[in-house]
Amino acid sequence: MAKATKTKAVHPAERRGLAEALGDMRWWAVAATAGFVAYMATSYALFFFGATWQVPLFVGCTVGLVAAAPLQAMLLAPSVTVLSMALIPPLVPEAGSGPLEYGLALALSLAAAAAVAYTRAALTGSNRRIAGTAIAVGLVVWILANLWAPLLSAGLPVNAYGTLTAPSVRAIPQPGGIAADDVIYRRVFVSMHQGRPYYESFRDAWTGQPAPSGVMGFRLPTLYWLWGLLPPDPFAIIYLYLALCSVGVISAAFITGQLVGVRFAPLAAVTMASYVLGAGITLYAVYVDLPAMSIALAGIALFVRFTLTGSRRALWAAAGVITLAALTREILIYLVVLAALSALLERPGKRLSSATPWLASLGVFTIGYAAHALTARAFLSADSGTLSYMGGSAAFAASALTTFSNTMNGHGASLALLFLAGVVAAFAAQRRTGWPFAGFALAALLLPVMAMLRLGNVALDTEGNQINYWGMLVVPLALSLWPAWALLLQTQRSRERS
Repeated sequence: MAKATKTKAVHPAERRGLAEALGDMRWWAVAATAGFVAYMATSYALFFFGATWQVPLFVGCTVGLVAAAPLQAMLLAPSVTVLSMALIPPLVPEAGSGPLEYGLALALSLAAAAAVAYTRAALTGSNRRIAGTAIAVGLVVWILANLWAPLLSAGLPVNAYGTLTAPSVRAIPQPGGIAADDVIYRRVFVSMHQGRPYYESFRDAWTGQPAPSGVMGFRLPTLYWLWGLLPPDPFAIIYLYLALCSVGVISAAFITGQLVGVRFAPLAAVTMASYVLGAGITLYAVYVDLPAMSIALAGIALFVRFTLTGSRRALWAAAGVITLAALTREILIYLVVLAALSALLERPGKRLSSATPWLASLGVFTIGYAAHALTARAFLSADSGTLSYMGGSAAFAASALTTFSNTMNGHGASLALLFLAGVVAAFAAQRRTGWPFAGFALAALLLPVMAMLRLGNVALDTEGNQINYWGMLVVPLALSLWPAWALLLQTQRSRERS
């Protein structure tokens, strides 16, 4: 008769200990994604100075903050860093890919992940939350410092990263010749600083070529009035651009932080900052679109706060800020309309009170835009040209999701994937906010892109390629939402813990 073999039983406490050390298995995918995107958004241009050591440190800190357990962070951070370096070599010359760089990346990412993860693990309760918040805030400040550093240290990023140099911003051709839109806008800046009012300056900036064909061709004066408060040096436009876009970066962090936890906030901030740099190192830094959308993100962050807390003050503030954004770039009124319609997804007793601030916003915008239209109409000249907005197509819509991706490893697919992740996150947000905000976010992402199948106004980049800069009016929202896709993998307990 065969002798029965004995197997050593594993004590339940040992199984729990291993599970806690490795973390929730679903969280491996979340933490690995966080590390990969952190590398993708920083290695190509954002962390230009000292990229050899900044990138792995940032990846390690990000993974350490997001990971479910220290061991998970220590295994993932160096693995993701080295794999990313092999698959996506950085553009930055000093961030090479030799043995020394790989060794340094391993050591720095491992050390950063261990420091952050073990700091959080050593604390409990409110102390852990405070530490997590402090680390997240530190990472956002780190991101903003790198966004501003090239400008403050060298005037602008080197020519290899774009065509926008300090001399090109300061060189304002005089009216009388055909010029691109960015030159026209800078002419307005110079004219206003010579003491002329906005509408007259905008009209005369088009001298020598067909003037705006109608009121839609006349930009709202809001941003230009701010330009009038700047020093007379046209380069000051770039500082205001970065200041307003920094508001957008911080707002993106607040949106994600409220939806899925403060640990994820730096992920939204870093992708938004990379996008800001992508637009900023081209001549599109003088455009109104991205600064206006950055203002709108601040309003959307307040909208999320209202959704989670029921604060009426936050709701009115959200409506006011988004209205200011729409009065800066009129197309953004679509956000106010969608927010008003989202009130229909509230309980019957709350619909009117939820819609009231947005209806008031529509009234304010209508009055403001009517005043603008009446004033602009008096400045339309007889030689006004024609401008068609019926040039949309599938290629035009796709271009919106890939333009300004040059700082995300130089490939449009990176930005397009983040946009799709933002759509998924908008759907997942209903687990945290319910359908009123989630429905608003989904519509705000999808409807504009669908409209671009029919509506469009193709622009040319500095190399003569057709692009769709209208993506600046929708892509930043996706970049503010995308980390919330993790809500699909979180259990109720982990959502409460976040």
